[in-house]
Amino acid sequence: MKKFLVLLSAFLLVITMTACGEKDSSIPEGMKLPENDIVDYYFYYPETWSLSRNDGMISAYVSEKDSSSVSITAFNSNQEVTSLDEYLAMDGTTYTEKLKSTFLDVEILSDGEETKLHDALARQFVFTANVGGETYKFRQIITFRFDYIYIMTYTSTLEGFDKHTDEVNKIVKEFKFK
Repeated sequence: MKKFLVLLSAFLLVITMTACGEKDSSIPEGMKLPENDIVDYYFYYPETWSLSRNDGMISAYVSEKDSSSVSITAFNSNQEVTSLDEYLAMDGTTYTEKLKSTFLDVEILSDGEETKLHDALARQFVFTANVGGETYKFRQIITFRFDYIYIMTYTSTLEGFDKHTDEVNKIVKEFKFK
């Protein structure tokens, strides 16, 4: 009986350790992964960047001198929409029309180019807009997955936008849904 209990304990220990190991432990070289059990994705960001928000939304920025940032937010569609295309055309207006009504001096540079965010079909929008008297450039990747809308946004000044293209592309490439 003692042997059986020892074997059972060892078996349960192995099962427990294996279940705890389900987290993605393979953090890409040169990147960080914020601890966050609320979200259903892995958001890796360059280890030289700083984490600015880590709750239902995750955001990281380059530095105090360069506020270029990438954020990811997710929200439940509450079954109002059942696809990415429905979300992008919600309320009878296109996403581009919504951008134009939200920001001043919007210039659309990429209007819904098809892409992927991990394994999900996504659309990418690149645009410039005036915010608080300064012109910023944005790159948004939007997807729909399991009744949730995910929006990854890269924001920078016009001058700083291209400086971080490689880092932002790596953030997008390494992003994973759990």
